[in-house]
Amino acid sequence: MSGRAVAYAVAGAMILVFWGLHLTLIPEGGITMYDEFYTLDRSAGFERHDDWLTVYNKNQPGFRKPPLQYWMTALLMKHGADLEVALRLPSMIFALGALVTAGWLAAILVPHVPWAVPAAVLLCASSLQFWRLSASAMLDAGATLFTILTLIAAMLALRRPRCWYAMAVAAGLGALQKAPVGLVFVLILIWLLNLTRARHGFSYAKLKESPHFLRGLRLAAIAVLAWPLYQTILYGGEALEDLYGGQMAERFVPVRPFKDPRTGGDLWNLIIVGEPVFRVLAIVALMWMPWRLRRPEFLPLAMVFAIYVVAMGLASGSVYPRYSLIFVPLLAAALAAVAMSLFRVRWVGALGIVAVVAAGGGPIRSATELEIAQDPRLQTQISELTRVAGQLTPAETLVTCNWNRETRFFPGAVSYYAAVNGRPFVGLDTPQQIPRWVEGGRMNGPLRGVCTDEELDQIADGLDDLRRGERHSGYVHWTAAGPR
Repeated sequence: MSGRAVAYAVAGAMILVFWGLHLTLIPEGGITMYDEFYTLDRSAGFERHDDWLTVYNKNQPGFRKPPLQYWMTALLMKHGADLEVALRLPSMIFALGALVTAGWLAAILVPHVPWAVPAAVLLCASSLQFWRLSASAMLDAGATLFTILTLIAAMLALRRPRCWYAMAVAAGLGALQKAPVGLVFVLILIWLLNLTRARHGFSYAKLKESPHFLRGLRLAAIAVLAWPLYQTILYGGEALEDLYGGQMAERFVPVRPFKDPRTGGDLWNLIIVGEPVFRVLAIVALMWMPWRLRRPEFLPLAMVFAIYVVAMGLASGSVYPRYSLIFVPLLAAALAAVAMSLFRVRWVGALGIVAVVAAGGGPIRSATELEIAQDPRLQTQISELTRVAGQLTPAETLVTCNWNRETRFFPGAVSYYAAVNGRPFVGLDTPQQIPRWVEGGRMNGPLRGVCTDEELDQIADGLDDLRRGERHSGYVHWTAAGPR
């Protein structure tokens, strides 16, 4: 075998071993993250409402997230998979692809250094955030895969224009998974390529010389907009506004410095995510890479990451460290490419990469490190919700008290485990919210709820014919004829 074939075989073996070992962990414990219960609720909604073309959120049509991963989980649930497996397996499948993209990127960055491919795979697999999110029911592993595939296709399309069609497909799948991040990055990439055209010659005018370029962009726009436009036809403009307005535009409007500026520590946590050795070195490598490799067409990749960092710092809405996962394969590939090209003797760079991996904890993690064991408090709440489900009648509206962080119920858990009558339910975020829900027509008629005694005391004056029932694990079950 040639040296290239051996390097690629090693990379493939690494991927299978690392992924396979973590795959064995997904049946353990239970889901724990707030948004994981939303995945559970939305995935179960297709069967519950006998409608596979609408994502149901809390027993109502919802538009905040598209359906791809929810469809996958729903099919696994329908065919008898254990709940934890059904929820986590789609993310793990996407993680398998993401590991491949890390190696693929390294092959694109330094095609003459084949051992950068297994190095990139090893670095990507050393990220604890990568495995935590891949072994969860979150959407981020899939978003990472399709975002990186979109960028890979765009970079390949610079010299092979037919790859613009592959870019469109990847961008469409990314939009169907979580958000059109891939297409946004490609549009920024094209703009930056044109801005830096004097260094590499890939101007917008030159790209347009190929008919595949504009066709690919049009196809990408159609693929990205297909789902939200279909939902808009079914449910009106609220769908488009909720998905692209509330979830994207409003979240990233750059007004944070004028309201509540993020500190340097906030930004560090959002970008570094507890992996300082790997991420700091990888970011430095990404910024240096165009000059080190003498490939100025890679400069826009570094600039896209810089724009992302600025956007996270200025975003007016809630942003989370998990968003940075979409860059982990790129960071791993950049660090591998730079490290393996620094020394004429390749094993010197390889030793440096091994040191980085060791400092980060290695590529194989335990179930404890992945935090996939279910919190006893959540298990208690699930038991209480299941008990409420056995008493809830079709005419009753379910009510939970959610304003105390230690005792609150996750909405997705309430919907899946308790709201079995298929009706929308009410989660009170403050004791003063009852009039708002009544005004919206959501809290009329007989009520059945679960709160702590202290929480129920705070809303008791707003309930008619309140009756306290059985108590379990610090919660009291109650009924009321309705609001006063």
